[in-house]
Amino acid sequence: MDKFLLQQHVLERLAEDLLQVEQAARTAHETATHEENIAENKWLS
Repeated sequence: MDKFLLQQHVLERLAEDLLQVEQAARTAHETATHEENIAENKWLS
């Protein structure tokens, strides 16, 4: 495998990983801010 193909393979893998991380961050944010998960107590009301 030459250097260019290796570089392309690494970049493709990084792009896939970035998409997965972005999706995980969106899911975590949606879960944390969903109205059913927001604390309802005297400190945060």
